[in-house]
Amino acid sequence: MDNVWSIIKTHSIKVKISSCLVLAMDIGGLETVVANSAYVSARGSMDGNAAAAMRDKKMRSRLKLPNIRDCQHMKATVDSTFQSMCIKQPIGKRLFQQFLDSNAAHKSAAELWKDIEDYNTCLEQDRLQKARKMVNTYYESSSKTFCSFLEEKAVIRVKEDLKNVREDLFKESEKQLIKHLEKEALGGFKNSMYFLRFIQFKWLESQPVDEDWFMDFRVLGKGGFG
Repeated sequence: MDNVWSIIKTHSIKVKISSCLVLAMDIGGLETVVANSAYVSARGSMDGNAAAAMRDKKMRSRLKLPNIRDCQHMKATVDSTFQSMCIKQPIGKRLFQQFLDSNAAHKSAAELWKDIEDYNTCLEQDRLQKARKMVNTYYESSSKTFCSFLEEKAVIRVKEDLKNVREDLFKESEKQLIKHLEKEALGGFKNSMYFLRFIQFKWLESQPVDEDWFMDFRVLGKGGFG
């Protein structure tokens, strides 16, 4: 019986010691959290208000588009070919599509372009519904948004292959669409405010990037692993 009580007492002592160690570890971790929080708060009060506002203002000013007068010279040097500016470059393509949307003569072509891109990326089970809607909108001569620049062969091919919902169903139509836009819309785009905005972005893109463009944020903890 004495041996049993001895074992129980020894076990109780071990449990108490373990609990104390865990509590000590928890307190140590809590101290680290408190210390880090105090450091962050102190740093925020030091960097805040005027200093932080000046830093943010400086960084935003670097991303500000220039006055168009400061980059007029780039009209003659920037790559303004249709494939490069309106197809391959995301900024140029976006601005070109915005130009098309703003022009009633090109709006149907712009919508067809977007729908073809949506069709190419939509789920396979959604293709048939999407294709039917596109045919009714752009391929029927009775539609107000009928795209008359599409060749008759391309229109017939799309209607015949509609039920097969192939991935490249509108491939030929897209080629004719791009060819049409290059011929009919590129000139108007180059004479528009959208092209000037493209020039501004190209000027910003050409600016050198050095260490002043970056900010180092690092909150130090307590100790080597804090």
